[in-house]
Amino acid sequence: MYEQTINILSDIPSAIFVAVVIGLIRSILGWFENAYKDGVITEFEVKQLVGTMAKYFSGVLLLSQGLPLEQAIAGTYGLDVVSSALKTKKQ
Repeated sequence: MYEQTINILSDIPSAIFVAVVIGLIRSILGWFENAYKDGVITEFEVKQLVGTMAKYFSGVLLLSQGLPLEQAIAGTYGLDVVSSALKTKKQ
């Protein structure tokens, strides 16, 4: 039990790094898309960046507690894609 706890804790820095990088890349690409369309990056878009990073951080961190890191990353990304598609369809 103790060794398992140590292994989980040792994966957290990797999970944090990967979550931040994925969220940042996805958000920056979204920024570029919006900036290209309207020529401005608004306060709303900055809030979206922070929200996306928080979503990826928490998703990867939580899923990595029960799954290998690669699966946690893929699962978080998949959940984000599905939730974005549902939001778009709802509008």
